[in-house]
Amino acid sequence: MAAARSKGLVVYIKHFALNDFETYRQSVATFATEQAIREIYLKGFQYAVEEGGANAAMTSFNRIGTRWAGAHSGLCNEVLRKEWGFVGVTLTDAVMANRNWMDVSIGLEAGNDTWLSSGDWLVSKIEGWAAEDGKLLNNLRTSAKNFLYTYANSAAMNGMNETSHVVHTTSWVETDMLIARIVLIVLTALFGLAMLVSCFMDVKKKAASADRKTVSIVAAVIAVLAAIFYIIIDTAATTKMNFDAVVLVLLLVSAVCYLVAGVKKIGLLAAAGLACTLVAWFRYLVTEINFRMDDLVLIFGGTSTIGALGVPFILSFTLMLLAAISGAVLMTGAMGSEKK
Repeated sequence: MAAARSKGLVVYIKHFALNDFETYRQSVATFATEQAIREIYLKGFQYAVEEGGANAAMTSFNRIGTRWAGAHSGLCNEVLRKEWGFVGVTLTDAVMANRNWMDVSIGLEAGNDTWLSSGDWLVSKIEGWAAEDGKLLNNLRTSAKNFLYTYANSAAMNGMNETSHVVHTTSWVETDMLIARIVLIVLTALFGLAMLVSCFMDVKKKAASADRKTVSIVAAVIAVLAAIFYIIIDTAATTKMNFDAVVLVLLLVSAVCYLVAGVKKIGLLAAAGLACTLVAWFRYLVTEINFRMDDLVLIFGGTSTIGALGVPFILSFTLMLLAAISGAVLMTGAMGSEKK
């Protein structure tokens, strides 16, 4: 710790504090006496600050008693800053839209400086709150001072002077990630296309005798269900998700097309519905998930985070494919009817 600080690094200690275990750490409430907390849980952090010179700390998800650790003034202000003499910045653990207990107002008041977020969704909210809350704005100024002071007195400022300016460059990691996204998008699209082609071959003979009205209703219902689960995803969204109204509109339009095509037996209308479904599905993959590697881990990795997001995502994803397959069956039957 001290060696890293001597080289000008900003050294974070985490998770501060009483992060008793990893599983369900977002919901655990740890109860302990002050003596136990000071002698067991805080001792390592105390050494890191007083002897190692740590100048940054990440607060934890858990609650101490019934209060979130990042909003515990006794922990972040009284003990960390006043008793131990900590001079630096405090940061939350990862903030997501469905983690409402990590409240900005009470956290700032308690000495938590910044909220760890991978997007700008929280910035606009904080700006709106600060415009109406003078106390919050004052706490934000204190937070900004702590953050700027910490990094101004670090190696991040090496070589900087009054004429320096920031130039954006694209790292090889960003380039590789972009290539990985494109490859995954193409592979997923090919997989979906292969599924549809396989379905076409299997149902083509049965399509002519199928009850088109029933198929159209099924296709429309599936498209609407896909839209519903898509809305659920936005409600339970993480910072990685961005609601796209176009996807929702395309799914609803495809549902209408399927219903009308089933009644009127218009193959072209069924084809339009199928096109809308496929465009919605592809746009969903590109704009919503954006194929970041950590998103794939989130969805398929079986982590505890999947609870609020994974199930509706998988259902919506699957329902869009089923709607496309049902639409393809309807289109094949309707076009076959038109030829006759």
